Amino acid sequence: MEPVSITVTGFLANDPREFSTDRGPGVSLWLQVPVSDDRSRYLKVTGWGTLATHVAASLHKNDRVTVRGSDFRVEQWTAGDADKSPRACLAVTAWDIAPSLLRDTAVMGRTARGTEPGTAGTGGEHAALPAAEQADLKVLAGVTAGA
Repeated sequence: MEPVSITVTGFLANDPREFSTDRGPGVSLWLQVPVSDDRSRYLKVTGWGTLATHVAASLHKNDRVTVRGSDFRVEQWTAGDADKSPRACLAVTAWDIAPSLLRDTAVMGRTARGTEPGTAGTGGEHAALPAAEQADLKVLAGVTAGA
């Protein structure tokens, strides 16, 4: 049986929270999804691996995003308050989280496969830097290597 897929657009209710497990890097966030002028629903979103690293580095509270994922479920727990009240939320495991360009702009970069985030290619250039700054780093590397 195929898992249920879902696509939801909303606003980050808080900054993404990074964590690490045996599965590698992870990120969780609360997505506020407006359903009417005065009501919203909240969806807990979890992402793993490179997606988690990119989300944590790129997105912030109040950013409008579109989440695509699967493993749509209800999570339940007992609150840590004095009355130990039961709590529940809808949750989804994301396989893509994209910033919305409806009201904002984005600058995109690409990380080469098989390298650490922030570097590209075999030369170790910093992918997030403009070409001129990458050239400056190469010059500085040559100067400091000879010292």
